Amino acid sequence: MRNGIASVRFLADMRPHETSLDKRLKRPGSRLDSERGAPVVAANHEQIDDLSGRDQRTGVEHLINLTVEIRLRGLDGVALGGGAISALLCALQFGLSGPLEFAMDNLQNLRVKPTPDLKYLLGFIIAIGPVSVDMYLPAASAIAQEFGRSTPQLTLAAYFAGFAVGQLTQGLISDRFGRRMPLAAGLTIYILASICCALAQGTASFCAFRALAAFGAAASIVVPRAMVRDVADGAKAAALMSGVMQVMSVAPVIAPVLGSLVLEVASWRMIFVVAALYGVVSLALLFYFLPETLPRERRLSIDVVASLRLFCGVLRERQFLSNALVGTFGMGALFAFLAGSPTVFMTQYGYTPTAYGLTLALIGAATVGFFRFNTWLVQRRGAPRVISFGVVVWLVASGVLLACGVRPPPHSWPVFIALLVFTLGYCFIPSNTQVGALSRHASHAASATALMSTMQYSGGAVTGALVGKLADGTARPMAAVMLGCAIAAAIAASLRPRIAQQPV
Repeated sequence: MRNGIASVRFLADMRPHETSLDKRLKRPGSRLDSERGAPVVAANHEQIDDLSGRDQRTGVEHLINLTVEIRLRGLDGVALGGGAISALLCALQFGLSGPLEFAMDNLQNLRVKPTPDLKYLLGFIIAIGPVSVDMYLPAASAIAQEFGRSTPQLTLAAYFAGFAVGQLTQGLISDRFGRRMPLAAGLTIYILASICCALAQGTASFCAFRALAAFGAAASIVVPRAMVRDVADGAKAAALMSGVMQVMSVAPVIAPVLGSLVLEVASWRMIFVVAALYGVVSLALLFYFLPETLPRERRLSIDVVASLRLFCGVLRERQFLSNALVGTFGMGALFAFLAGSPTVFMTQYGYTPTAYGLTLALIGAATVGFFRFNTWLVQRRGAPRVISFGVVVWLVASGVLLACGVRPPPHSWPVFIALLVFTLGYCFIPSNTQVGALSRHASHAASATALMSTMQYSGGAVTGALVGKLADGTARPMAAVMLGCAIAAAIAASLRPRIAQQPV
């Protein structure tokens, strides 16, 4: 241990008192971090051994209790390791509980391997949401034959309801205990509930397990979005979130095709086994690659009354409310599309499950380019203008789709093109409204994210159920609900600049 060299990066705001160790750490020759002005020093343990016992204990505790700045290679290219290793070595030598707790808390991150880009990890995990929905949509007719005609819509509504409830609780837990462990717990619940869905023997149990799976999967939405807010803000956060959405958008391409392929060789139950395997892979990526982005000093305690007050305060913040409403109506339109498109394509136009899955895959493939275009556009025009442009595109597409519902064309391609244009407009909404809504809520990003996601999935549950209730075998119910959501989003977007300028 006497030969060990530990590099610890710490901020310059040291405690008022100085120990002998402090003086040695502040020796000439310490180089400064050019970006943050923080000294980067090397402490030789032989020098620590020369101190008196009292100075050893006080000095090492002071060293560990400094504001330690850790940056992971997956975030901004700085390697992790020195601070945690130094703390552990000091703890073992001096028997200090403080350094040992710090070391063990950070040594779990030593297992985190360097990654090319954080967006790939977060995008893969967030994709659990669309995988859970899009992969089983081609099986809607098979599920209806086994459990009843209304079962697909009921399970979809149960999933959205479970997601809505999960958003609030997962956000609170994440703000209290950090990002990694709550996300791991949510993924575990999702895996087990998906397996139970594959074994369900009735509509009630099927819906219950779908709701439970959604409750666990909610962590895969709340936590990654909060992690984006942890490591970036402003235009950088918008660009990172858009990159995450680009990666996530691959799921709608693969999921319906994969679901169709599963139906070719097995029953619809195997789809949920595949979903569980996806959760297992996500859990492995979390443990081996994803860093913790919320330090202990920024974590909040759980207080139900205080949480309710927090949610009320967030809702009263006008910029959050405006962006959240635009995002909610956007999600409502998207879920109306998901609930109504199987009827339109498979009932009205006679698509097979495989053909319908390929149609969804084509639309999903287009979203990859649309999200990339959004990333390029938001860096040049800013998120508010891009949101307004997206709402206009979405409004026009919904109007054309309603016209196709009123006077159905003989072929399905006009409906397909209208849905493709709607997808273009929608891709300008999620990441930009997310960043705008959280811009003033850095201290409780996960809770604010949870509230926004709860609003969005509640809206999706309502619109999905409404489309199912109004279903008549045409595109009219789906298009009417999508158009109504577009009009409401346009009103919210038009109020946003004025609202954002008003004092809160």
